[in-house]
Amino acid sequence: MQNETGNKVDLIICCGDFHTIRNSDDLQNMAIKSHKAHLGDFSDYYNGNKIAPILTVFVGGNHEVPDVLIPLYFGGWVAPNMFYLGYTGVIKIGGIRIAGISGIYKDYDFYRGYYEEPPFSESSKRSWYHIRWYEMQKLMLLDNSEGSCVDIMISHDWPNGIERFGNLRYLLKRKPFFRDDIESGNLGIRGCMDIMMHLKPKYWFSGHHHCYFEASIPIKESISNSSKQNTIEFRAIDKFKPFGYSIRYFDIFCNNKINDNETKEFKIEFDIEWLSIQRCSLKNYPKGNFKILNNEVLNLQKPSIDDRFFIDEYLRKLNQQNISENNEDTDELSEESIQCNLKTSTNINNLIYKDRKYIQWPHWDSPKGNYKDYKAQRNFILDIIGHKDIL
Repeated sequence: MQNETGNKVDLIICCGDFHTIRNSDDLQNMAIKSHKAHLGDFSDYYNGNKIAPILTVFVGGNHEVPDVLIPLYFGGWVAPNMFYLGYTGVIKIGGIRIAGISGIYKDYDFYRGYYEEPPFSESSKRSWYHIRWYEMQKLMLLDNSEGSCVDIMISHDWPNGIERFGNLRYLLKRKPFFRDDIESGNLGIRGCMDIMMHLKPKYWFSGHHHCYFEASIPIKESISNSSKQNTIEFRAIDKFKPFGYSIRYFDIFCNNKINDNETKEFKIEFDIEWLSIQRCSLKNYPKGNFKILNNEVLNLQKPSIDDRFFIDEYLRKLNQQNISENNEDTDELSEESIQCNLKTSTNINNLIYKDRKYIQWPHWDSPKGNYKDYKAQRNFILDIIGHKDIL
């Protein structure tokens, strides 16, 4: 696949409403009008009849299959070469750090726990994709210091207040019914501007509102003195339609230093800091249909050195196992040297290893795994972060 200039496309990003519909049963649990319900072509990719030619990463929207995306709470493969970022997620691809949040904002569910499971009611067919405050707080725990910057942020819904930084007259001409929501402060995800100012990604991509919109958000302080970034570029992508603005091409270079031993191959890699955040915050996972008090959610703490060491040690052992299975000869750091580096390093993602293959996210295709077993993918992440399944 190439863009209009003939340049090779390395990665496709979808800002939600990916429609992972495997069969007619999936349509029954989707929040979608009956006259618009149809199988689509995802089943061809799911069943292996087609393979996505380019690595594709997506967040969930408000027209998704709960039976697929709820089990993949932490993210994972929905089909070969098609990767879901999870309810919230952070990954690295070719040195680019990508973060995302799925769903849309609804005030009445923002401080609610997670309770949705089969059989789904008409209400829970929709509430499961409503963004929770708990997920927002996890993103705010990211360190985002020099060397571990977020390059791209993806959401389905727009950040609340983003219209102030673009051509509002154009937006209201395209979407005049936005006016009431804008004037009442109800357009988009509340709290997302705080995340934007904290993470300072180069780009923030969104979908949902079926129109193209761009904005440039000035930032007062760059992440480092060496960074020349003074704006965050927001792009809302229109829904797919012929001759529309649903496809946009970007050349993106990472803020982070790439070590000589790191590859720029376009493969999905674990983000160790994010796994550490998942480990330390999962004990506060709000399971159940109840409202969460603000002070309970705000008690989420940054991961400790022990949390980070647990993640790194698990991945190191997993890598050694893979090396042994593949009869590879690799010089690994000792457990003692890793622990020493952890205690002296201020940022988990700045640690340097001679072999970085252990942080690649497994593909879960034959013969080592079955990507269709979404629960097994989730349990794999739970093992890495040292938790039992509480979802």
